[in-house]
Amino acid sequence: MSFDLYLLPLQPEDDFDTAMSLLDALDRKDPECAYELDARNAAQTILQLDPRYRPFQKNFAEIAKFAKITEDEARRRHDSVELNGRADDGQPLAQFHFHPYHIVIHCYSGTTADELDRYVIELCKATGLAAVDPQQNNVLRLLEDGTLG
Repeated sequence: MSFDLYLLPLQPEDDFDTAMSLLDALDRKDPECAYELDARNAAQTILQLDPRYRPFQKNFAEIAKFAKITEDEARRRHDSVELNGRADDGQPLAQFHFHPYHIVIHCYSGTTADELDRYVIELCKATGLAAVDPQQNNVLRLLEDGTLG
């Protein structure tokens, strides 16, 4: 089973619909959605929390060749930092895509609920982003006690 979570730069009053509209704009790389944050730097948070993760090395020459674009354009279009890993039993861990202004988490069975909670909480602390769960139509923010709610 897999599901996705998004960490987005939301205002305190932003609701789920606002969050999903922002995600759409961020995915399109809308220049009006530029923030002073670079969420790609938060990849270090996961690498420090869990040594099972490794950065995925993108082959921009192959991407460019396949898409019939320049290598520079491939780098611009695919500028996220991706972390992957495997659990001890070989199952895939949650996959992280750190984009300039948001983070996408593809959750897989190799990551426990407790591990995922810890990752999301630490990423929210490091970035100030809010978690959005599209399966539950829910926005979760870091609370004063260090939990999400």
